[in-house]
Amino acid sequence: MIEKFSRLLAGDRAILMPGAGDALTARIIEETGFEALFTTGYGISASKLGRPDLGYLTMTEMVERAADIIEAVDIPVFVDGDTGYGEDINVKRTVKEYERVGAVGLFIEDQVWPKRCGHMEGKKIVDQKIWLQRLEAALTARANPDFKILARTDARNISGLASAIERVQAAIELGVDAVFVESPQSREELKEVGRQVKKVPLMANMIRRGKTPIVGREELERWGYRLVAYPLTGLYAAARAMKDSLAELKEKGHSRDLPPERTLDFDDFNRLVGLEKELERWEKLR
Repeated sequence: MIEKFSRLLAGDRAILMPGAGDALTARIIEETGFEALFTTGYGISASKLGRPDLGYLTMTEMVERAADIIEAVDIPVFVDGDTGYGEDINVKRTVKEYERVGAVGLFIEDQVWPKRCGHMEGKKIVDQKIWLQRLEAALTARANPDFKILARTDARNISGLASAIERVQAAIELGVDAVFVESPQSREELKEVGRQVKKVPLMANMIRRGKTPIVGREELERWGYRLVAYPLTGLYAAARAMKDSLAELKEKGHSRDLPPERTLDFDDFNRLVGLEKELERWEKLR
């Protein structure tokens, strides 16, 4: 999968990567036709714990969920490496564990631990030197040089856009494969990052009503972005659909009036999770 992801990254189009917090979401992303996906710490915290993205999850919990997602699909899976979960030795173990379960790359960010979602208030970042040490540890830990190390900075909303750009430029000089300035606050800021950062692929993060405006794939491509994450589109839509359907069930005492465009039926869902293929596999094992 690493080679496939490298080919996608070298192609003519920016890679759209919806976020998956669990294996079912990953299967839906793949079935819909996307070529890669992204594990979202926000989504994993919500689906595993029912809690917000405030650093509750450990590295081993995140790797375990990533392994489930990777096992469920046949497309590249890029992962959320958070801060690396500690000092240099912890960052190295994080990279090795994600590489072991089949991820194609990860990002390492410059927030303090425990961190929080990049579009929340109250974030804090470490000194640039500490972040660069994390990135250097990640680069030296990977077994496959094509395993992608992406440098993410949350400096924009703490010390400004210029500071964020300065940080990712330093990360590029260190040798990272891609960079991600989290939470530019306007289209002009997104373009400014693209104007100033040229040597490696850029990542943009699109969250409904987050700090960054939603911009289409074609425009982001023109501005130099090669990775476009939509980490929460599926999660938010699924949560809305569940709330509405369960509210109707509670009100009416049954679900028979749910229109087909709002729900799958028994057979549709079994096809989604591959029931027929699993039964065929079982028969061959007998």
